[in-house]
Amino acid sequence: TKTWDGGISTKDVTFTFTNNDDTNEKYTLTLKATDFIGNTEWNGTIELPTYNTNSSPATYLVTEGEVKGFTSKNISVDNVSAATPNVSFTNTRNTKNITVTKTWKGTPAEHKINTVKVILSGKVNGTEVYNKKQNIELGTDTTTFNNVPLTDENGADIEYSVKEDEQDGDKVTLDGKNYIVSVEPDGNGGYI
Repeated sequence: TKTWDGGISTKDVTFTFTNNDDTNEKYTLTLKATDFIGNTEWNGTIELPTYNTNSSPATYLVTEGEVKGFTSKNISVDNVSAATPNVSFTNTRNTKNITVTKTWKGTPAEHKINTVKVILSGKVNGTEVYNKKQNIELGTDTTTFNNVPLTDENGADIEYSVKEDEQDGDKVTLDGKNYIVSVEPDGNGGYI
């Protein structure tokens, strides 16, 4: 059983079953993503020799191939046999937190706005795949976008950018007042 947490890959997943007594004896099972569209649990079966050539019960080490953008809770499961035939792997979508800090440079206190909306946008090859708005309240000056995916379901890296809501180029109008906006990476994966 293959379980997905935080998103479902669109890539096939391959499992290798290696005989513990003869590491040259390997079998593969591929679960095709197209067979499980929209399902967070994928199941497959494979017929393996129950006994080794010396008539001892065969046991196998099961390893999962890498799925870009996901982390597997267990990379391998050992001693799978006819007596213990079920194997489970759970893959969790790789995410990060992105913190955005609002700095009012040279702005008098009376011109600062209580709430500023910021938009975090993620794109893959120019196509938007992530878009979320959050507020930055005056006095806190930061907001954190939690559990932002690193890749899309195809494993392609997502490139993120941030801007203020209603921002046009490097300008924004808030409560009838015009401001110039600049956004810079903060060196820690966030933005200022």
